[in-house]
Amino acid sequence: MSRLPNPNRPEWQLRLPIIGALAAALVAVVGGSVAFWKAWRDAGAGEPVVITILVGVVLFAIVLKEALQLYRSVEDVRRQRRHEEMRDLSAVCHVLRQQLSNLLPEEKADPEAVRVTVYRVIHVGGDDGVTLERVVGYAVGERGRSGGAGKRLSGRCGIVGMAARTGEAQCAVRQHQDAADFRDQMIKEWGFHEAEARLLDTTRWSWMAIPITGSDGSVDTILYVDSSEAALFTEQVREEFVYSTVEALSRIIEMHYGK
Repeated sequence: MSRLPNPNRPEWQLRLPIIGALAAALVAVVGGSVAFWKAWRDAGAGEPVVITILVGVVLFAIVLKEALQLYRSVEDVRRQRRHEEMRDLSAVCHVLRQQLSNLLPEEKADPEAVRVTVYRVIHVGGDDGVTLERVVGYAVGERGRSGGAGKRLSGRCGIVGMAARTGEAQCAVRQHQDAADFRDQMIKEWGFHEAEARLLDTTRWSWMAIPITGSDGSVDTILYVDSSEAALFTEQVREEFVYSTVEALSRIIEMHYGK
C-alpha cells in the first residue's frame, strides 16, 4: 500500500478525536441530566421530567456547537496540510514537464505535448493484482486538461500497471498511426480489455512509468509521463531528467509520510 494519502477523501484519524469528544459529551449530558432529575425529584419539585429534558437538550446543543466548531477547525487544518503535500508533488511534476517540453521543437510544444502525474498503490491482490489511483492532476501547459485526481487504474494493464507489478521502470512507443490499430496494440501487448482500450487517449505516442518503493522494497508510488512525441524519451533524456525527478519525489514522500 502506498504511503501517499487518498487525494479526495478525509483521513479518519483526524475525525476520530471529534467523534470521541461528541460521545463523551453525550455521556456527560445524559449523566448530568439524570443526576439533575434525581435531585429535582428528591426535592419534590413539580414536572421534573420535562425540566430535565429541557436542561439536557440545552446542554447538548451547547456541547454540539463547540464540537462542530472544533471539527471545522480540524478539517481546515487537514485540507491545508493536504494541499501543501499535494502542491509539492504537483510542483515536481510541473518542473519535469517544463524540462521535457523545452526539448521539443516549438511547433510541437502544445500544452499537452508532455503530461506528468503520480499514482499511488491502493490495493494489492484480487483479479487485477494491483489497483492504482492518481493523486495529482496531470501537469500540463497553460489551457491544457489536467484531468484532476482520483482516477483509478487496474494494475493488470498498461505501462503503469507493468511498473507496479514488476518494480522496474517502463518505457514504450506507439507502433501504429491508425487509432484502431493502436487500440489493438494496447489490447494485445498491454493487457487492456476492449472497452478500456476504446477510452484511451489516441494523441499519446510515448509513455514512461517509473516505480518508487518504500522501506520494505514494495512499490507504493508510480511517476507517469506521456507525450504526443514518439521520440522524446531517449536514454539520455531518461537519465538526465526523469530519474532525477524520481529521486526528488521519493524524498518528498519520505519527508511527508515517512520511509
